Amino acid sequence: MKRTDATFWRSGTRVLAKVEGRVGRSSYGARWQRLAFRITWLAAAGEGAHLVGRHPDTSWPMARDLWENRDRGALAARETGGIGARPPR
Repeated sequence: MKRTDATFWRSGTRVLAKVEGRVGRSSYGARWQRLAFRITWLAAAGEGAHLVGRHPDTSWPMARDLWENRDRGALAARETGGIGARPPR
């Protein structure tokens, strides 16, 4: 159901005249952007299901370890030369 003046290539700027109620923020995005977002999430879910299906003995412990030690990944990136490394003083 079309709610804004967004097209496939152009983002929306206003709500259409016959639409009643509130319009969500995603309705203003161009359709190609919404499609890319949906495909990305679908691919991520498919890859996750594939990894768990093929290697359940390693996938679940790794996911549990990442969940329990959330700050360890961020700290590893901050090591010297990492993406988030602080410049030397």
